[in-house]
Amino acid sequence: MPTEGALETIARDLAGGMSRRQALRKGGAALVATIALSPSEALARVSKKRCPHHRIRCNGRCCPAGEVCLHPKRRKHQRRPPKPHCGCAPGTVRCKGKCVHLKTDVHNCGRCGHRCAAGQHCQGGKCIATCPPGDALCSGACIPVTSDPHNCGGCGRKCGAGGVCHNGGCLDACPSGYTQCNGGCVNFKTDARNCGACGATCATGTVCSNGTCSNGGCPSGTVNCNGSCVNVGSDPNHCGACGTVCAAGLVCASYTCTTTCPPGQTTCGRSCVDTKTSGGNCGACGKTCPSGTVCLQGACRAGGCPAGTTDCSGGCCAGSACCADGGCQTVHNNGVGQNYYDCTALGYPGRAATYSLALAKEAAGAAAPGAKTVTASCPGGEVVGLSTRLGYVYWGYTGSIAGYVHVDSAPFCPTASDPTWN
Repeated sequence: MPTEGALETIARDLAGGMSRRQALRKGGAALVATIALSPSEALARVSKKRCPHHRIRCNGRCCPAGEVCLHPKRRKHQRRPPKPHCGCAPGTVRCKGKCVHLKTDVHNCGRCGHRCAAGQHCQGGKCIATCPPGDALCSGACIPVTSDPHNCGGCGRKCGAGGVCHNGGCLDACPSGYTQCNGGCVNFKTDARNCGACGATCATGTVCSNGTCSNGGCPSGTVNCNGSCVNVGSDPNHCGACGTVCAAGLVCASYTCTTTCPPGQTTCGRSCVDTKTSGGNCGACGKTCPSGTVCLQGACRAGGCPAGTTDCSGGCCAGSACCADGGCQTVHNNGVGQNYYDCTALGYPGRAATYSLALAKEAAGAAAPGAKTVTASCPGGEVVGLSTRLGYVYWGYTGSIAGYVHVDSAPFCPTASDPTWN
């Protein structure tokens, strides 16, 4: 039987690049089993150190590239637990000697060897022509370029060592409200790929709302963008519509990419926040209130929120409920003397994209809670009408009359000379 010293000698020779024939001549035919080792396996056996880059050590050998160390469970009839062995990771299969994901691999989509056509990507094991909003087609796969450190802001754009990807740009650390997952900054409350935790993906047909996958759809004030419930009025990656990304240097305010935030809000990163009530930006961007305190008038205070306000993710907000993204509801005036609360900030009269039917109904609801609203068409756009003690009131929410409100004793369409609701 060959000595351990002889085994080590031949193993070192193999690791040093000597051919197997040379090692056989030097060590003798009795060591055939030993020279069957690959150079990297020989190095692993002798040095007891880590395997070459991208290869995992398992049960005394280096697994082939792409494989992992599997630890089978012990069965009842087995006296001893089975030894670990190299193999493809769960969720992958071997295709021509390589471990692949059949649900996402453009060269093996759904089954081994099934290649997607040019311009298609593989999603859920099927070849699809276009990527979901917010993703980009990179090497045949749909990649979230807003948070992927290897494709940050575009295919092939890598963040440097230690850098993270946030909103398509490389940063040294994730901002408040975001958590680092595999080098990207994600929001556990809304990210359908990381809903509540890194890698927790919501199933098809569900959405991520407040960190939980739900079948009930997105809450009021948010829109379903590829399974994530986002506020398109302020999200720089979905500004005004899913997949509309604001360019560098711009922020998303009132559904529009712009250079400045509305009055009362501050630019923090690429978002507009109210530093008076933001628990993660209390008094200044990035200033997070310690645990057990809340943000009130731009200062962290203990003892919870005062009466008449609500704790929304560490901020004390007026009103009785919080927005889906954890921020405060915005107080609006409906144009006829009453205020109402809503999670999306309105824009300017005449800019129809910043108003909606839902907002017009909320404005009407503030004037006469529980009253019936009626939608109608006017020469300048669509309106919501309501008969109240004030008479007939119409709130315009599309076209040139968006944002204008008209009060009269008889039905009458709003015009640009009427008061505004905001």
